Amino acid sequence: MAIGQVVAGTAYEALQVVKKARGDGVLKDLVEVRGETGQPQPQSWTILMSDPSARGGIREFVVTGDEIASERTPVRGYNVGTGAFPVLNFSRLNLDSDGAFKVANIQAKNEKMGFHTVDYTLRTNDTDGAPMWVLHLFDYMGASVGNLEVSAESGKVIRGLQMDPDAREKPVTSAAPSEGEQSEKKPYFKGGVFGFVERTSKNVGTAVKDTSISVGQTVKKTSLNVAGTVQEALTGERTIDQDNTKPSSGQ
Repeated sequence: MAIGQVVAGTAYEALQVVKKARGDGVLKDLVEVRGETGQPQPQSWTILMSDPSARGGIREFVVTGDEIASERTPVRGYNVGTGAFPVLNFSRLNLDSDGAFKVANIQAKNEKMGFHTVDYTLRTNDTDGAPMWVLHLFDYMGASVGNLEVSAESGKVIRGLQMDPDAREKPVTSAAPSEGEQSEKKPYFKGGVFGFVERTSKNVGTAVKDTSISVGQTVKKTSLNVAGTVQEALTGERTIDQDNTKPSSGQ
Protein backbone atom coordinates (compact mmCIF):
# COMPACT_ATOMS: atom_id res chain seq x y z
CA MET A 1 0.00 0.00 0.00
CA ALA A 2 1.35 3.42 -0.95
CA ILE A 3 2.25 5.90 1.78
CA GLY A 4 -0.76 8.01 2.72
CA GLN A 5 -3.23 5.74 0.94
CA VAL A 6 -6.50 5.35 2.83
CA VAL A 7 -7.69 1.81 3.49
CA ALA A 8 -11.32 1.44 2.45
CA GLY A 9 -13.13 0.07 5.48
CA THR A 10 -16.64 -1.25 5.98
CA ALA A 11 -19.60 0.65 7.40
CA TYR A 12 -19.22 -1.23 10.69
CA GLU A 13 -15.59 -0.09 10.97
CA ALA A 14 -16.61 3.51 10.31
CA LEU A 15 -19.25 3.30 13.06
CA GLN A 16 -16.58 2.04 15.43
CA VAL A 17 -14.49 5.16 14.69
CA VAL A 18 -17.39 7.42 15.72
CA LYS A 19 -18.16 5.26 18.74
CA LYS A 20 -14.54 5.47 19.92
CA ALA A 21 -14.42 9.24 19.47
CA ARG A 22 -17.85 10.14 20.88
CA GLY A 23 -18.70 7.31 23.27
CA ASP A 24 -20.99 4.30 23.15
CA GLY A 25 -24.15 6.35 23.53
CA VAL A 26 -23.77 8.17 20.22
CA LEU A 27 -24.78 5.15 18.14
CA LYS A 28 -28.24 4.99 19.68
CA ASP A 29 -29.03 8.08 17.59
CA LEU A 30 -27.89 6.62 14.25
CA VAL A 31 -30.40 7.11 11.46
CA GLU A 32 -28.46 6.44 8.27
CA VAL A 33 -25.07 5.44 6.83
CA ARG A 34 -24.03 6.29 3.27
CA GLY A 35 -21.05 5.36 1.15
CA GLU A 36 -20.41 6.21 -2.50
CA THR A 37 -18.27 4.78 -5.29
CA GLY A 38 -17.27 1.60 -3.48
CA GLN A 39 -14.75 -0.70 -5.18
CA PRO A 40 -16.09 -2.67 -3.39
CA GLN A 41 -15.95 -0.49 -0.21
CA PRO A 42 -16.01 3.34 -0.42
CA GLN A 43 -13.08 5.50 0.69
CA SER A 44 -15.32 7.34 3.17
CA TRP A 45 -18.64 6.89 4.96
CA THR A 46 -21.19 9.58 5.82
CA ILE A 47 -22.93 8.82 9.11
CA LEU A 48 -26.12 10.66 10.08
CA MET A 49 -27.15 10.95 13.72
CA SER A 50 -30.38 12.35 15.11
CA ASP A 51 -29.57 15.45 17.19
CA PRO A 52 -32.46 17.66 18.37
CA SER A 53 -29.97 20.33 19.45
CA ALA A 54 -28.47 20.63 15.95
CA ARG A 55 -29.70 23.27 13.54
CA GLY A 56 -31.39 20.84 11.19
CA GLY A 57 -31.96 18.06 13.70
CA ILE A 58 -29.12 16.02 12.20
CA ARG A 59 -25.42 15.69 12.99
CA GLU A 60 -23.30 14.42 10.13
CA PHE A 61 -19.94 12.63 10.48
CA VAL A 62 -17.70 11.78 7.55
CA VAL A 63 -15.30 8.96 8.38
CA THR A 64 -12.24 8.29 6.23
CA GLY A 65 -10.05 5.38 7.23
CA ASP A 66 -9.76 5.40 11.02
CA GLU A 67 -10.48 9.12 11.48
CA ILE A 68 -13.44 11.48 11.54
CA ALA A 69 -12.64 13.70 8.56
CA SER A 70 -15.46 16.17 9.24
CA GLU A 71 -18.43 16.85 11.49
CA ARG A 72 -21.22 19.30 10.77
CA THR A 73 -24.87 20.06 11.42
CA PRO A 74 -26.44 20.71 8.01
CA VAL A 75 -29.48 22.96 7.86
CA ARG A 76 -30.93 21.59 4.65
CA GLY A 77 -30.97 18.36 2.74
CA TYR A 78 -32.54 16.07 5.35
CA ASN A 79 -36.22 15.56 6.07
CA VAL A 80 -35.96 15.19 9.83
CA GLY A 81 -39.13 15.07 11.89
CA THR A 82 -41.29 13.64 9.11
CA GLY A 83 -40.64 9.98 9.79
CA ALA A 84 -38.14 9.70 6.92
CA PHE A 85 -35.22 9.17 9.30
CA PRO A 86 -36.21 6.78 12.10
CA VAL A 87 -33.44 5.67 14.43
CA LEU A 88 -31.92 2.30 13.49
CA ASN A 89 -32.72 -0.62 15.79
CA PHE A 90 -29.28 -2.00 16.72
CA SER A 91 -30.67 -5.22 18.11
CA ARG A 92 -31.60 -6.09 14.52
CA LEU A 93 -28.43 -4.88 12.79
CA ASN A 94 -26.42 -7.94 11.76
CA LEU A 95 -25.06 -7.52 8.23
CA ASP A 96 -22.06 -5.29 7.45
CA SER A 97 -21.43 -3.64 4.07
CA ASP A 98 -19.01 -6.35 2.92
CA GLY A 99 -21.78 -8.93 3.33
CA ALA A 100 -24.20 -6.65 1.46
CA PHE A 101 -21.67 -6.38 -1.35
CA LYS A 102 -21.42 -10.14 -1.61
CA VAL A 103 -25.20 -10.40 -2.04
CA ALA A 104 -25.13 -7.71 -4.75
CA ASN A 105 -22.28 -9.42 -6.56
CA ILE A 106 -24.06 -12.78 -6.59
CA GLN A 107 -27.21 -11.12 -7.92
CA ALA A 108 -25.23 -9.40 -10.69
CA LYS A 109 -23.45 -12.62 -11.67
CA ASN A 110 -26.75 -14.49 -11.82
CA GLU A 111 -28.11 -11.84 -14.17
CA LYS A 112 -24.83 -11.79 -16.19
CA MET A 113 -24.56 -8.07 -15.53
CA GLY A 114 -21.24 -6.34 -14.89
CA PHE A 115 -20.70 -3.31 -12.67
CA HIS A 116 -17.78 -1.18 -11.57
CA THR A 117 -18.77 0.69 -8.39
CA VAL A 118 -21.40 0.50 -5.64
CA ASP A 119 -23.23 3.17 -3.64
CA TYR A 120 -24.46 2.01 -0.22
CA THR A 121 -27.24 3.29 2.03
CA LEU A 122 -28.05 1.70 5.39
CA ARG A 123 -31.41 2.81 6.76
CA THR A 124 -34.59 1.54 8.40
CA ASN A 125 -37.04 -0.43 6.29
CA ASP A 126 -40.36 1.39 6.53
CA THR A 127 -42.26 -1.88 6.18
CA ASP A 128 -41.00 -3.82 9.20
CA GLY A 129 -38.68 -1.41 11.04
CA ALA A 130 -35.58 -3.57 10.47
CA PRO A 131 -32.35 -2.09 9.09
CA MET A 132 -31.80 -2.58 5.37
CA TRP A 133 -29.15 -1.98 2.73
CA VAL A 134 -30.03 -0.17 -0.49
CA LEU A 135 -27.32 -0.73 -3.11
CA HIS A 136 -26.95 1.09 -6.41
CA LEU A 137 -24.59 -0.37 -9.02
CA PHE A 138 -22.80 1.73 -11.64
CA ASP A 139 -20.71 1.09 -14.74
CA TYR A 140 -17.19 2.43 -15.33
CA MET A 141 -18.59 5.68 -16.73
CA GLY A 142 -20.73 6.28 -13.66
CA ALA A 143 -24.07 5.40 -15.27
CA SER A 144 -26.53 3.37 -13.23
CA VAL A 145 -26.86 -0.30 -14.20
CA GLY A 146 -29.10 -1.57 -11.39
CA ASN A 147 -30.18 -1.51 -7.77
CA LEU A 148 -31.37 -3.87 -5.05
CA GLU A 149 -32.37 -3.99 -1.38
CA VAL A 150 -30.98 -6.40 1.21
CA SER A 151 -32.01 -6.99 4.81
CA ALA A 152 -29.28 -5.91 7.24
CA GLU A 153 -30.92 -8.19 9.78
CA SER A 154 -30.97 -11.52 7.93
CA GLY A 155 -28.97 -10.96 4.74
CA LYS A 156 -31.98 -11.93 2.64
CA VAL A 157 -32.81 -10.08 -0.56
CA ILE A 158 -35.80 -7.81 -0.01
CA ARG A 159 -35.97 -6.51 -3.56
CA GLY A 160 -34.00 -8.35 -6.21
CA LEU A 161 -31.67 -6.66 -8.66
CA GLN A 162 -33.57 -4.24 -10.87
CA MET A 163 -31.46 -3.75 -13.97
CA ASP A 164 -31.31 -0.57 -15.99
CA PRO A 165 -32.85 -1.43 -19.38
CA ASP A 166 -29.92 0.28 -21.13
CA ALA A 167 -27.26 -1.80 -19.37
CA ARG A 168 -26.10 -5.18 -20.54
CA GLU A 169 -22.86 -7.04 -20.36
CA LYS A 170 -20.59 -7.25 -23.35
CA PRO A 171 -19.71 -10.87 -24.17
CA VAL A 172 -16.08 -11.79 -23.63
CA THR A 173 -14.26 -13.99 -26.14
CA SER A 174 -12.73 -17.07 -24.57
CA ALA A 175 -9.02 -17.78 -24.84
CA ALA A 176 -7.71 -19.24 -28.08
CA PRO A 177 -7.55 -23.06 -28.18
CA SER A 178 -4.20 -24.68 -27.58
CA GLU A 179 -2.17 -26.08 -30.44
CA GLY A 180 -3.86 -29.07 -32.06
CA GLU A 181 -7.35 -28.14 -30.89
CA GLN A 182 -9.99 -27.50 -33.52
CA SER A 183 -12.56 -25.65 -31.39
CA GLU A 184 -13.31 -22.03 -32.15
CA LYS A 185 -13.38 -19.16 -29.71
CA LYS A 186 -16.72 -18.89 -27.98
CA PRO A 187 -18.30 -15.83 -26.35
CA TYR A 188 -19.27 -16.04 -22.71
CA PHE A 189 -20.62 -13.69 -20.07
CA LYS A 190 -18.68 -12.81 -16.97
CA GLY A 191 -20.93 -10.70 -14.75
CA GLY A 192 -20.38 -9.39 -11.26
CA VAL A 193 -18.07 -6.74 -9.95
CA PHE A 194 -15.85 -5.01 -12.50
CA GLY A 195 -17.51 -7.03 -15.26
CA PHE A 196 -17.80 -5.81 -18.82
CA VAL A 197 -20.57 -3.25 -19.21
CA GLU A 198 -21.92 -1.56 -22.29
CA ARG A 199 -24.50 1.24 -22.53
CA THR A 200 -26.19 -0.14 -25.61
CA SER A 201 -28.89 2.45 -26.19
CA LYS A 202 -26.62 5.41 -25.47
CA ASN A 203 -23.83 4.28 -27.82
CA VAL A 204 -21.16 4.96 -25.25
CA GLY A 205 -18.67 2.75 -27.05
CA THR A 206 -16.50 -0.11 -25.96
CA ALA A 207 -16.80 -1.63 -22.54
CA VAL A 208 -14.31 -1.42 -19.73
CA LYS A 209 -11.23 -3.57 -20.26
CA ASP A 210 -10.76 -6.58 -18.07
CA THR A 211 -7.99 -5.16 -15.91
CA SER A 212 -9.62 -5.71 -12.56
CA ILE A 213 -9.09 -8.45 -10.02
CA SER A 214 -11.28 -11.50 -10.26
CA VAL A 215 -14.65 -11.66 -8.57
CA GLY A 216 -13.48 -14.54 -6.42
CA GLN A 217 -10.50 -12.60 -5.09
CA THR A 218 -12.72 -9.61 -4.37
CA VAL A 219 -15.34 -11.39 -2.33
CA LYS A 220 -13.65 -14.53 -0.97
CA LYS A 221 -13.07 -13.00 2.47
CA THR A 222 -16.57 -11.55 2.83
CA SER A 223 -19.36 -13.42 4.58
CA LEU A 224 -23.06 -13.11 5.01
CA ASN A 225 -22.68 -14.50 8.51
CA VAL A 226 -20.86 -11.60 10.17
CA ALA A 227 -23.99 -11.07 12.23
CA GLY A 228 -22.59 -12.11 15.60
CA THR A 229 -19.51 -9.88 15.37
CA VAL A 230 -21.43 -6.78 14.31
CA GLN A 231 -24.18 -7.33 16.84
CA GLU A 232 -21.81 -7.84 19.74
CA ALA A 233 -19.59 -4.85 18.92
CA LEU A 234 -22.44 -2.41 18.43
CA THR A 235 -24.92 -3.59 21.06
CA GLY A 236 -22.83 -5.43 23.64
CA GLU A 237 -24.91 -8.56 23.07
CA ARG A 238 -24.33 -11.61 20.94
CA THR A 239 -27.24 -13.84 20.03
CA ILE A 240 -26.05 -14.90 16.60
CA ASP A 241 -22.98 -17.09 16.02
CA GLN A 242 -20.17 -16.21 13.67
CA ASP A 243 -19.83 -18.05 10.40
CA ASN A 244 -17.39 -20.91 10.85
CA THR A 245 -17.32 -21.87 7.19
CA LYS A 246 -13.80 -22.47 6.01
CA PRO A 247 -12.73 -21.39 2.53
CA SER A 248 -12.38 -24.17 0.02
CA SER A 249 -8.94 -25.25 -1.13
CA GLY A 250 -7.28 -22.97 -3.62
CA GLN A 251 -8.85 -19.78 -2.26
